[in-house]
Amino acid sequence: MQKELVINALKNQMDKHLTAEEILENIKKVSKDISQATVYRILSQLSTSGVVRKYIGADNKKACYQYVDSQHKCNMHY
Repeated sequence: MQKELVINALKNQMDKHLTAEEILENIKKVSKDISQATVYRILSQLSTSGVVRKYIGADNKKACYQYVDSQHKCNMHY
């Protein structure tokens, strides 16, 4: 259930690179039953498995994530 919340939050904004905090904020509008640590853990798993792409910002501090869709090609990067 929580993994699906994270995936749906990313799918709903496929044209954007979202931080974990933004993803959590979007999920909290639907469900209060998820923590920031859980979002980070799920994003790590999804990134490792290739379901999401992880981008590191120019400041090397904040990572952004984007859902990988074989139908939707992303030519823009954070």
